Amino acid sequence: LHRAIRQKMDESVKYFDLTGVQFAVLGQLARLEHTRSGEVSQKMLEEATHGTHANMTEILKKLEKKGFITCQPSEIDRRSKVIRSTERAYALHSRLNECDEEIFRTLTAGIPEQEVDTMLHVMDQMLQNIFSLSGGCCCTTKGGEEL
Repeated sequence: LHRAIRQKMDESVKYFDLTGVQFAVLGQLARLEHTRSGEVSQKMLEEATHGTHANMTEILKKLEKKGFITCQPSEIDRRSKVIRSTERAYALHSRLNECDEEIFRTLTAGIPEQEVDTMLHVMDQMLQNIFSLSGGCCCTTKGGEEL
């Protein structure tokens, strides 16, 4: 399901010279810019998308090269990068929301609203569970023995 969704996302935003992952990061940046006063840092984006530092660095480099964002040192903390949407990204924000909603409607077509709500609740709980795990994966041992 993840691969199929990612493929459809990539197809949907290819026209804008974006990948599905880049699209998701731009969408998250737009939400953070809209809801937060002050600077949006790379670390905030990493937390919001559950991404790694190295992965986010590469995504941001590509988005900056394509003219969708700017990355500058923070005036508050020079060790931190401030990420800002450019005019090119602002022009896409409403279209990004439309694409996001369209993809979601396509994915949930034919599924009763109550079941969609239940699915979203279950997926949110699964995300909370996975990110609250401390230590290693449960798959590394079997009955106390290393696999």
